[in-house]
Amino acid sequence: CNRTRPRWKGRDDRLCGQSVFVLFVALTYNSLPMARSRRPRKDVAARRMVSDGQSASVWLALAIVIAGFLAYANSLSGPFVFDDQLSIVENPSIRRWWQPSLVLFPERELPVAGRPLVNLSFALNYAVGGLEVFGYHVVNLALHLMCALLVLGLVRRTLQMPIVNESLRRQSSNVAFAAALLWTLHPLTTEAVNYVTQRTELMMACFYLLT
Repeated sequence: CNRTRPRWKGRDDRLCGQSVFVLFVALTYNSLPMARSRRPRKDVAARRMVSDGQSASVWLALAIVIAGFLAYANSLSGPFVFDDQLSIVENPSIRRWWQPSLVLFPERELPVAGRPLVNLSFALNYAVGGLEVFGYHVVNLALHLMCALLVLGLVRRTLQMPIVNESLRRQSSNVAFAAALLWTLHPLTTEAVNYVTQRTELMMACFYLLT
């Protein structure tokens, strides 16, 4: 029987056995800790780049928050002006924040008519601090800084898209930081931040950027 066995069949058996042995050695080697440490350096470099990018984004966001706070710190004690009197001081609906029928449907004559979320935010401010103007300004500033951080993230992610030029993608964080800082400190935004009733503009911008 062994004499009549084709030569090619024995050769295939040897190749099959060698393949199984090589596969066994490869699996055993990859399971060792030393083998794992010798994986391509590209993965390690990519992870470091991602980690560095995340830490850089945190520092950029922190810089924007600090810059915005310093720019508007002297406005936190500003009094209610113009429509603030009707929207907050003389608005009876914000005194009863636990009654949705009043808070979400203010009177038509008020500047917050048709703006239920803004009126609800005023009601929450009133529930926490009454007519203390400091709390209202803090919420306005927080909304403004939130919008600035959203601009930072949106611009950065947009510039990192594959269709963007490579040189611009490398500078995505710097360009996004410049755009967000301009949003934070531009004089055109001061009215929305300092004028408490203009929280309507801040909340509109925030929800728009979130979409």
